[in-house]
Amino acid sequence: MKQKNVFVLEKGKVVTPFQVFEKGTIVVEGERIAAVGAAGAVDIPRGAEKADISGMVATPGFFDLHCHGGGGRGIMDGTYEAMNEVSKFCAKNGVTSFLPGTGYGEKCPHEKILATAIAAGKAIKKGTDGSEVLGVFMEGPYMNPKKTGGDERPPSISEFDEIMDKSDEAVRVIALAPEVPGAIEFIKHVTGLGVVASIGHSDATYDDLLKAIDVGLSYTCHTFNEMLPIHHRFPGAIAGVLTRDEITAEIIADGVHVHPVVIRLMLRCKGTDKVVMSTDNSEFTGMPDGTYDKYGSKIVVREGTVKKTKERVIGGIKEDATIAGSGMTLNQHVKYMVQNVGVPLREVVKMASTNASRLLRTGNLKGSLEPGKLADIAVLDDDFNVMMTFVRGRIRHKRGSA
Repeated sequence: MKQKNVFVLEKGKVVTPFQVFEKGTIVVEGERIAAVGAAGAVDIPRGAEKADISGMVATPGFFDLHCHGGGGRGIMDGTYEAMNEVSKFCAKNGVTSFLPGTGYGEKCPHEKILATAIAAGKAIKKGTDGSEVLGVFMEGPYMNPKKTGGDERPPSISEFDEIMDKSDEAVRVIALAPEVPGAIEFIKHVTGLGVVASIGHSDATYDDLLKAIDVGLSYTCHTFNEMLPIHHRFPGAIAGVLTRDEITAEIIADGVHVHPVVIRLMLRCKGTDKVVMSTDNSEFTGMPDGTYDKYGSKIVVREGTVKKTKERVIGGIKEDATIAGSGMTLNQHVKYMVQNVGVPLREVVKMASTNASRLLRTGNLKGSLEPGKLADIAVLDDDFNVMMTFVRGRIRHKRGSA
């Protein structure tokens, strides 16, 4: 019988669901975590390879449930190669599991969404060189045109079933507008297949959301963004998201999508157990500052933001109000939550890893540092830079290595 490789992380802070070890030890055997505990309280196998992570912190690898690309590659390229390149970009940022996100609008017809889902299915089977692909996040195309500016169409069960059939059931989450015609029957159908139904790009009222919750809707795509605002007499869907325990709320915590005070308000309502941090990263995340021509628009990357632009009347370009995904990676979102929102790291780790794993029903394998679980681990320095990323016990990123 082939002996498993044994690797030990020692002398650094270790974040577990039960406590934070200021000087902790993690023993990895093959794909799994064999032991976690305080330094001196964990038996280290003879001959184990060791890494001193003094001054660093080890957390569960992050989950990004909503990622459209990064580092110049987009998920909607619709190829295994694109998925693999994005997976390597994710791993550099401490992400060990992710859902590639499809797009919407006239540039993303059914055939393109189908090809992307098929590529994701291939990545699930074949594996990648970086973060693990767990499925697809379908953002649309069944949305409210008022909230997309596109030509979105009513939900189609036949279209969705074709995507599921040809991608080996790769879709794990789908975001749609629950108020559009046919949405309630569609939500019943997809949740019956085990897919998470999410509100997204919606003009739904509070009552519209309650009807969707009654048939299984349980998630919110980028809460607050592209949703009907709260009014004290007409609360809108956001009030339902904040007050109904059936809903797990996604938040993009980059300081651009949502003000930190509003994030604090959400956490007062939902608690840290019902919030998932995702990035909505695009292929422009991680690219140098500048202006890029793509999808019939000018995309401006500047100081951690990604926005669509319009031409000025007098030369140059002018940014409009459209955010085109987050320019910050998930480790930077974690930093923002700790430093700007004021959430303790242990609670942030739940939102960046544990809760997403539970939502996707992989909590028995992923989402926390516990013996028996897969060795998906992120090691961060004191400024939240990712020093090492382990996926199933294999080093998929080491800072300073090629």
